[in-house]
Amino acid sequence: MTEQLEFLPNAFYDLIVFGSSTVLFALGVSVGFGWWNWARITQVRTLDAVLVTGAVIFFGYEYGRVAEAWSALLVQGPLRYIGRHTRWFASPDFCNDLREAESALGLEQEVPGSRNGGKWTVYFYANVIDPRIGADLLKRYAWEKASRNSAFTTCLLFMISLLCPLLRRAGVWFPFRGSWTFGSWEFTVMVAIGVLFTYVEYYKRNCWNQDLIRKVLPVLKRAESLHYHEPKEVRLLPNSRVEVSIKGVRSGG
Repeated sequence: MTEQLEFLPNAFYDLIVFGSSTVLFALGVSVGFGWWNWARITQVRTLDAVLVTGAVIFFGYEYGRVAEAWSALLVQGPLRYIGRHTRWFASPDFCNDLREAESALGLEQEVPGSRNGGKWTVYFYANVIDPRIGADLLKRYAWEKASRNSAFTTCLLFMISLLCPLLRRAGVWFPFRGSWTFGSWEFTVMVAIGVLFTYVEYYKRNCWNQDLIRKVLPVLKRAESLHYHEPKEVRLLPNSRVEVSIKGVRSGG
């Protein structure tokens, strides 16, 4: 039972990655449309709350998958472009493909023409050698993906807020007006600050994880050596026979 509690199920990682970005997007849309009103929230009935919760769970999973796919374009892409052309976000750790992972672990490329696995080779290798190390690496990767999804969400809210004034000028009618709604300077500035913070957070987490993976490579090799070359255990039996145990194989003499 204790061993089972040490490892988080995949569903929990999905909750980390998808749930946080969905809640952030729902809050941003509620504020942007002017729906955030405490009096309305207190008037919600139990049945309505259950239905809304179910809808949010379903929408959250779908939105999380979309955010995960498109965040590479809206978040990772601009950061890599800035890093290549300026001194900002120019760390060599950012989005490092870790092509040396296989050779560092002593693995050979089995499939001709296939690409190197990079960080995923390290994750799977760590789960085979020591699942505790693998679970910790995957947890940190889940935090990185959550920050990238959050950056995608704030960017999406920011673009919607910039688009609303243009649509209003084009004659499109909107039911929401006033401060702290889509198109207002208050809301636009707020989400712009959110974009800055979430983009920087994702950049830092990606650099930390890439650096951590390189540091853990020799640890994994050492862990493999200890795992497959366990020392012999010698015990003195009550009848003065010596029992030698090597990986569960016993011999007496």
